[in-house]
Amino acid sequence: ASMPMMAPATNGVLKPSLGDAEALLGSPRLAEFSCILSDVVMPGTTGFVLVERLRAMGHAQPVIFLTAPKGDHSAPRAEAPGARCLLTKPFTTEALMACVAKALEGAR
Repeated sequence: ASMPMMAPATNGVLKPSLGDAEALLGSPRLAEFSCILSDVVMPGTTGFVLVERLRAMGHAQPVIFLTAPKGDHSAPRAEAPGARCLLTKPFTTEALMACVAKALEGAR
């Protein structure tokens, strides 16, 4: 599994960059994350399975799903527990920040 790395802060948001779902699930700092951004499709698993595993571990952070251009039938499943938003690639910084704001507001 990849080691977590910290990406530079943008708009006051520090972004831990983890190599894969296993790195996230094994991170000793996982409980500190306020919101999780996850691809719907990733090597070895899906974002939906990731959310199921997070919930089974007792983590309740809101999740924002990122998905391929239209034609992907992920929207109904993106209603998984804790999923706050589904962004279709490519998306704007404004759309991402609106989803993050929505996710954090709902987490309070």
